[in-house]
Amino acid sequence: MNEFMFALAGIFDMLVVVIYFNAVLERRHTKWIYLAIPFLSVFSCLGSYYLTIYSYQSWVVIWSIVMLLLLSFIYKGGLLSRLFHVIFTQVLAMVSELVSILFTRISLFGEDMGDVEKESVELVISKLFFFLLILAVLLFRKKRKSIPRKYLCLFSLVPLLSILVVYGLADGHGVAWGFSLLAILALNLIVYYLMYLLADFSTRQAREEMLQKQIEMQRENYEQLSQSFKQSNRLFHDVNKHLRQIGEYLNEKNWEEASRYLTHMEGTMKKSYNVVNCGNLVMDSIISNLKYQVESVGGTFYLELHIDASQIKIADYDLVTILGNVADNVVEEVRFVEASEVYASLETTENEFLIHIKNPIARDKKRKKRKDHWFHGLGLQNVKEAVEMYGGISSFEVKQGYFETMIKIPNNEE
Repeated sequence: MNEFMFALAGIFDMLVVVIYFNAVLERRHTKWIYLAIPFLSVFSCLGSYYLTIYSYQSWVVIWSIVMLLLLSFIYKGGLLSRLFHVIFTQVLAMVSELVSILFTRISLFGEDMGDVEKESVELVISKLFFFLLILAVLLFRKKRKSIPRKYLCLFSLVPLLSILVVYGLADGHGVAWGFSLLAILALNLIVYYLMYLLADFSTRQAREEMLQKQIEMQRENYEQLSQSFKQSNRLFHDVNKHLRQIGEYLNEKNWEEASRYLTHMEGTMKKSYNVVNCGNLVMDSIISNLKYQVESVGGTFYLELHIDASQIKIADYDLVTILGNVADNVVEEVRFVEASEVYASLETTENEFLIHIKNPIARDKKRKKRKDHWFHGLGLQNVKEAVEMYGGISSFEVKQGYFETMIKIPNNEE
C-alpha cells in the first residue's frame, strides 16, 4: 500500500476521533493541546505502519488503543469513561473496515485494478464509513454540545456521497461512474449550504455578543442612576446637617468660622456629588460620569449646559440609550489619546433638545483594529434609532481628528 496514503488515512482517523471526543468529553484548556494532537497523529501512524509491515495485526489494534487513550488525556474525565470511549471508537473503526471490505466484494469492485490501488481505495472507503458512523453516533446522542441535529443530518451526506464518488471514479464506467459525477455536484451544493449556515450562525453569534455587551452597558448606566438617587438622599441629609451647623455659627456671630465652614462644605460637595445638576437625573448622572472618566485619564472636559428639564420629553430609558452610548464611545477613544480635550454642549430651546459632543479619536493603527468595532457600530445605531423614534435626527462625522456627534430632537409631546 502507498505509504503516503497510509499516513493520510491515519491522520484522518485521529482527527475523526478528536471530533468524537470533543462532543462527548470536556476538553482541557491548555496550550499544549494543539501540539499534542499532531504529535500523537504522527506517532500513531508510524507505529501502525511498521507493525503492519511485519504483519503484527493484533499489535496494531493494541497500539491504536494506546494512542487513543493518550489522546483522551487531553480531555477531562475518569479512567473508565476514557476506556469506554477509546474502545468504542476502536470498535467503530474495525466495523468500518469490515463494511468497506464487504461493500467492495459485493459490488464486484476493482476487478481491473491492481492490488495496491484496490487496497488504497478500500482504505479510503473504510475511513469514510468510519466518519459516517461517528456522525451517526453523534446524531442519535441525546446530549449534543453544539451542532443541532438537522445540521448533523445534512453534514452526514458529505461522507456518504464521498463514498459514491470514490467508488464511481475507481470503477471508471457504467452507472457507478455517472452517480459519482452527480455526487460531486451534490457535494458542492451541500458544502455551499453548510458554509452559508456557518456564516449565518457566526453573524448571529456576533450580534448576540454585541447585544450582551449593550445590555451590560445599560446595566452600568442604570447603576449610575441608582448611585445618583442614593447621592440625592445623602445630599438632602448632609445639607440639613450642615445648615444646622452654620446656623449655630451665625447665632454665635462667628462670621469667620461660618465662612470657613461654607468654603469647606462647597469643596466637599463638589467631590462627593454630581458636578452636573440640570434637574434631569439621567443627564446629571451620565454627564457627570463622563466628565469624571475624561479627567481621570488626564483629559479636559468643556461643558456648556443650558437645560430646562421640563422641556425634555424623552423617556429615561431612551435618554440612557442616547447619552449612554455616546458617552461610552467618547470614553473608549480618550483612553488612547494623551491630554485629550472633549467638548460637550447640551441645550433645550422652546422647540428642540440639542446635543453636540466632540472628542478626539485615536490615531494608532492598532487601535483602529479593535475587536469590538462592531459593538461600537451597534451602539451608534441604537442612538440613531432612539433619536428617530422621537422624530429627531442625528449625525456622526470625523473632522480634523475629532469625532463629532450632533443630535436634534423636537420637544413634541408623545
